Amino acid sequence: MHSILMMAVLSGTSSAPGQHANFGPCGSVSATRQQKLEDLVAMIARITRRLEQVENRFQAAGEKQRE
Repeated sequence: MHSILMMAVLSGTSSAPGQHANFGPCGSVSATRQQKLEDLVAMIARITRRLEQVENRFQAAGEKQRE
């Protein structure tokens, strides 16, 4: 489930309008695009942490039911 949600997040952002990379003369990514990428990384990190918390709760509930 974790990987499915991550794939959905990544595929949705990769095809969003206005998500084009702007490269400078030395091949570096523009500051605006870099900020968008950093925001996306932070968002994915928050989603990952939350998914792990939910997964841990389900595992704990399953173990408790088995006892």
